[in-house]
This record gives sequence, C-alpha cells and structure tokens, in this order.
Amino acid sequence: MIKIDMEKMTAEEVAILGEALGCEGIKETGEKIGEAMAYQERTGDIPLWFIVATVWVIKRQSDPTFTLTQARTMPVQELLATVETTDGPAPAAAPNRAARRGNTKARQK
Repeated sequence: MIKIDMEKMTAEEVAILGEALGCEGIKETGEKIGEAMAYQERTGDIPLWFIVATVWVIKRQSDPTFTLTQARTMPVQELLATVETTDGPAPAAAPNRAARRGNTKARQK
C-alpha cells in the first residue's frame, strides 16, 4: 500500500508528482492522489500510473537527475520494490507484504 501525505512533501516533490500525474495545481494534484488512494482502498490494488509517478518522486530524492522516462521504463518488479521499501517524508510505502502479514521469517533474512 502506498501512503501519500502531501503535508510532509516539499513544494518541489508536490510539483514533480503533479507533473507526473498531469496536474497543473496543488488542488488538482491532491484530487488525483485522493482518486488513487480511493481506488487502492476499494480494490486493494494501486494504479500503475500512480506507482510510476510515486517512484519518480522517491528516486529524485537521492538522484535529482532521475527522469519520469526512466521511471516509466523500469521493470514493474523494480517499481514495486521501490515503493515497498521506501521510507521518508515523501510518498512512502507501508511495510512490505511479509511485514504486514507478521511473517517473522521474511524479516529475519
């Protein structure tokens, strides 16, 4: 599950996420995030377009030259691994599946 807290994001991160989502302003970006979160809540799935946008923001935190095109061309497994293992003030994922299930063997690796 991806959790987004716009209040913890920098203005640059909101702008980058908004650009990736095709939004022009903060309100529209917030609405698009809300749409993705509602879809996730309803279905248990995350829209791929939202994962790509989130990964772009996450990767730019450590590599400001990372592009949206690079995020779009990443293998899906790598995209998912990025959102499942990232912590921080920007778009951050919940613990990985094993941790959410309480699987202690997975955490001991």
